[in-house]
Amino acid sequence: MPLLTLYFDLHGVLADSDKITEEYRRVTIKHLIEDFGLSEAEASRRYDRALKEWERVAFGYLKRNGTPKTGRPLIQRIDEYDTYFVERLYRRLNPPKNPKIVRTRPWEFSIASKIDAIYPEVPQVLEQLKKMGYKMHVASSGHTSHVRGILVGGGIDQYFDSILGIDVVQATKHTKLFYVRMLKLTGGEPETSLLIGNSPAEIIYPPRIGLRTIHINRERHVTQDLREQAFLSLPDISYLPELLPNIEEAFMQENPKIPQTRKFGK
Repeated sequence: MPLLTLYFDLHGVLADSDKITEEYRRVTIKHLIEDFGLSEAEASRRYDRALKEWERVAFGYLKRNGTPKTGRPLIQRIDEYDTYFVERLYRRLNPPKNPKIVRTRPWEFSIASKIDAIYPEVPQVLEQLKKMGYKMHVASSGHTSHVRGILVGGGIDQYFDSILGIDVVQATKHTKLFYVRMLKLTGGEPETSLLIGNSPAEIIYPPRIGLRTIHINRERHVTQDLREQAFLSLPDISYLPELLPNIEEAFMQENPKIPQTRKFGK
């Protein structure tokens, strides 16, 4: 049985973020055209305005100092902003006879589960890792309904032991508490766990609890100096089946560093 437990981020590691965003937009615009009789141009403008306003208030909230980044207050605020998106989307429109409530969790899952945004190499890699005996979890800043939908749509949900969305962990990845709770919820220990992520936060915060990160330099392309703070930097997850036995050996020898020649990231 492998020593390590693996925690994967979703966006930019397992799935293409742009493809997900484009598909959500397409389906919502189609809904506005079919259920409200809007032109494609008007439906597009309405969606883009609602999303821009949602990003302004939601991301502004997360960036402000002193706002809750953990617990029920965080989740309640996220739910409020999702409701705000719906209100902006439907403003001054009469409700349809069969309303589809956009951005509710069932709707979110139903759309996500129809999207195949998984990177091409991912299913084979996960199959290999599962056969090698690794326990694998998904730990994401997205809501669990969205994350589960994307995994189902890509046909890879069966490889994971659990899905930890922001509503489950009740913390953002810009806090140490996210990673503490992630491990606690799955019975993991930092010394025998690896986080596979692509954001600066996933490099900066995990080491504060002794958790190492493999950085995937795919969508965000963080700076070289920050990447060097990660345990390892790779262009995608296809290297993992080959590298993980070596990493386990390094862990068992209490050597927290892989030789620099193992840094494959571009």
